Amino acid sequence: MRFALLALLTVVPAWAVRQVAIVYDSQLDPPARYGIGKLAQALSAKGLTVIQPRAGEPAQADFFILAGVGKGARQSVSIRRSRYQGKPSVMLSGGDARGLMYAALDTADHVRWNTKVEDPFARVREVSEEPYLVDRGVSIYTMQRAYFESRLYDENYWQRYFDLLASSRINNFIVIFGYENGGFMAPLYPYFFNLPEYPGVELVGITPAQQARNTAAFKTMMRLAHERGIDVTAGIWDHIYRGGVQAGGIPGAAEAAGKRTPGLVWGVTADNLAGYTKAALRQFLNTFPELDAVQFRMHDESGLKREEMAGFWHEVFGFIKAERPNMRIDLRVKDLPDAVISDALAARASRRESTQSTGWSSWGCHFTRRT
Repeated sequence: MRFALLALLTVVPAWAVRQVAIVYDSQLDPPARYGIGKLAQALSAKGLTVIQPRAGEPAQADFFILAGVGKGARQSVSIRRSRYQGKPSVMLSGGDARGLMYAALDTADHVRWNTKVEDPFARVREVSEEPYLVDRGVSIYTMQRAYFESRLYDENYWQRYFDLLASSRINNFIVIFGYENGGFMAPLYPYFFNLPEYPGVELVGITPAQQARNTAAFKTMMRLAHERGIDVTAGIWDHIYRGGVQAGGIPGAAEAAGKRTPGLVWGVTADNLAGYTKAALRQFLNTFPELDAVQFRMHDESGLKREEMAGFWHEVFGFIKAERPNMRIDLRVKDLPDAVISDALAARASRRESTQSTGWSSWGCHFTRRT
């Protein structure tokens, strides 16, 4: 086990711990370092001075924390009270970097809640646990462009938001591009880039500088999520805009389908739909190699006509099998032809198929089968 050593050094008065020395393995993955950093902040907020001696430097301490990645299930957490070098100690262990992060964040919470000056770890509880659900996610939508961009460009917002998700042990964040929003992000690709081989496809009114800003902001968002042990999934829910349910009940939005309209994608047609999507998906994944997964909305609410589905998804599955066989794919398969589902199974991608339960809009439950 690699250990991070936090030593609490005594100063006058003798009963009050005033100085904390933190020594940790520099090879720990970012989530573990993030958790230990939050623990150090909690100690500082209690009026303790936090220092970091050089690795291997002996430290006289009143209290020790030993923290490291050890054996155990993924994301498992262990917090134990013990003694180290004859002193009271706390041992933090995780089955992986996420587990260690959760152990450190849990300990940081109890440090903040403690009121005993002489023992900042008086409220630390012993824990030995592993997750019942390995994947625990939340999603956001991009329905309203101005509101979405007010968050997308705000690094401080993402730091606070992902701090909350990490402390809540959420480890998957899904950004859903499209879905009943009047055609915005239908599809998402021109929001980030244009394809030279499809010069007629564009997000009307966007500039290259804006596309570059959007790309940089999305990358920053993913970096901040990953530092906190949170995977990022891109939900690609609209493939072409044809009005109908995609309009989302917005007055006049359905009439914009098939017209060159500022803020909407122009140039994707029935004739180039499959070819453009395959080329754009390739560029999207090359632009954002940080992505952990992609989620596809597959039925007619994505803009696809039923007679197009088999051919369209055959092209997409063929691309994934050939070029991204290890990419995790989430397929939302409500009301799909059996042939499309069989095609997905034949592609043998790392995938999960999910469907909506009857009455999902009332109680929001989704069932998932993982393969």
